[in-house]
Amino acid sequence: MKSRRLMLLSFVSVFVIVLIATTVYASGLSNKSNGAVSNNAAVSETVSKNGQRVAVLMYHHIMDKPTADSIISTKQFEEQMRLLKEKNYRVIGMDQYRDFILNGKPVPDKAVLITFDDGYESFYKLAYPILKKYGYPAVSFVIVSRIDHPVGGEIPKLTWDQMREMKQNGIAFMNHTYDLHKMGVVNADGGEKPETVGRLYLKDQKRQETEAEYEKRVAEDLKLAETRLKEELGNTYGVLALPYGWYNDELLKVVKEQGIDLTFTVKPGLNGPSETNGFRINMGYSNKKPADFIKELDKYEQKK
Repeated sequence: MKSRRLMLLSFVSVFVIVLIATTVYASGLSNKSNGAVSNNAAVSETVSKNGQRVAVLMYHHIMDKPTADSIISTKQFEEQMRLLKEKNYRVIGMDQYRDFILNGKPVPDKAVLITFDDGYESFYKLAYPILKKYGYPAVSFVIVSRIDHPVGGEIPKLTWDQMREMKQNGIAFMNHTYDLHKMGVVNADGGEKPETVGRLYLKDQKRQETEAEYEKRVAEDLKLAETRLKEELGNTYGVLALPYGWYNDELLKVVKEQGIDLTFTVKPGLNGPSETNGFRINMGYSNKKPADFIKELDKYEQKK
């Protein structure tokens, strides 16, 4: 009897230790991201009633002859768009995506949203004709200050007239900040972070911004971007692609206060209803072969 009690006591002790360890580990996993980009594919835990999720594809610059791995070629992009149609993927626009995320409205099976970041003119000259050919809507996230005030020496950006023309054919233009898509100094040692998530170091005052100063700076930038998009294009709601994919609780709070419904990171994965801080799959590499493109997309599709 005594030995049985000892065995039972030992078992209970081990169980308690395992339970505590598991709780601590799970707690560590639940911490919110500080914006660091994960290489691990993620799938939204939220699923529509019929199991639907949406794959959001991400691109940046496009060239006939890419000069960097992060730039997709015109030929590759057209082949990717052709494969979407051939493999029965259904390309949706931002209005339908937003209704799916916020209201749970159904989307087609194998739904895909196409996005481009930074507002390069190459989107108009090279990507747009291909999208128009296949009848695909898309979203371009623009750094609005670069549209209002083009900077010499940079890769050419879109114009408002080009954007108005494309909007008539299913292209939406959304917020990539007014002028905060850049790194800023955040301490006396010269350390840098994206200006959307870092409290800037005020060199003349030898201190960091206060929380209130940070929130005011970011809020004013986002508000100006939204105002200009509404004035020029008639936008009726806000969507933000987070610069560099970085975010923290402070930034998401400011974003929400500006009436921006949805944000996008650069983390790979699929999006279900209520996934307001969305995943995106980077398909804009010059070294991504068409077969790899569809294989990767099918891999995500199979995780649904």
